[in-house]
Amino acid sequence: MEEEYTEHLIEDSEKEEDNISLKLTNNSVEYLKCDAHIQDKLEYEATGKNFEIELSALTVIKAIGKGHFSDVHMGILSLSTGKIPVAVKATKRKTGSVNEEESEDILKRQRQALRDELSIFAHLQSSSTGGHENVLKLLGAITTIKTDFCLLTEYCECGSMDRFLQEKWKNGDFEDELVVEGSENEQIWKV
Repeated sequence: MEEEYTEHLIEDSEKEEDNISLKLTNNSVEYLKCDAHIQDKLEYEATGKNFEIELSALTVIKAIGKGHFSDVHMGILSLSTGKIPVAVKATKRKTGSVNEEESEDILKRQRQALRDELSIFAHLQSSSTGGHENVLKLLGAITTIKTDFCLLTEYCECGSMDRFLQEKWKNGDFEDELVVEGSENEQIWKV
């Protein structure tokens, strides 16, 4: 009885795989018909129009960190209300590839990772309150210029939280407790 059931399951899953393969093949053929020029243009349309800033409003000062998909720099964002320090997360300038085609592919993946991050930031800040005070705030992005693709977030003087906690742990300074400070109306949680 169990063998019959297993054979029936295998047959059904093979039929399902055939249908999925056909659907994928048909869709990929349609995708390949898309004009490469249009595809390239779509890649640099403003991803988050609410966050898009002019390149001239940004001054990059110095490198402060590196990630897997991007480099992080300190910068100054000039707004009508004044100048504010920002962290600028941009695609890596050097991909480590000797092949130009491979290098462009790596840069494309880096831009996509930043685009995905922008989407997450935009979602987190889309609530009526504009996000949460303990979550890093997105201040802007440049998504329409291929060579200057970047995200701008608030600048954190003490660096990243993970490094801060790791250093405290290594030095034995880390205390695993929460401390509440503030008045009755306003409470601040600290680690």
